[in-house]
Amino acid sequence: AACTNHVPVVTLLLRAGTDITTIDNNGRTPMQLAQAKLKILQRSTSTHAEMSKVKSEVSSVLDMMKVYLKKVLESRDTARSGNSEAYTQLIDSFSQRLNLHTSHSDLSNDLGNLLQSLGTLSLNAQE
Repeated sequence: AACTNHVPVVTLLLRAGTDITTIDNNGRTPMQLAQAKLKILQRSTSTHAEMSKVKSEVSSVLDMMKVYLKKVLESRDTARSGNSEAYTQLIDSFSQRLNLHTSHSDLSNDLGNLLQSLGTLSLNAQE
C-alpha cells in the first residue's frame, strides 16, 4: 500500500498493528511516505473549487502521520520516540490551521513551513 501512495490503506494497516519499522519497496517509512505525499500536494496547482479535495488529502496524510507517531510512542522504542512528541505538536498545530486556508497559495506556504519543520526532526538515524 505504501509503495502506491495509498494513504488510507497505510493508515488502516498501522491501526491494525503493522510493524512500524516496515518500509515500502522504495525503502521509505510511513513518515517518509507522508512527507513525500505532502510535497506533492504542496506543488499541485489547484483551483479554489478543488481546495476541499486537496485539504481532504492533506488531512488524510496528517491522520496517517498521527497514527504512525502514536505507534512509535506505544512501541517504547527510545531511538524512535524521542522526537515523536515534537512531530505530533507540529502536526496538531497544522491540522488546526488547515481549514482556515482559503487559497492554494496559503496552503502551499503553510505546507512548506510544516515540511521544513518536520525536516529538522528525526525519529531515528535512517529518517
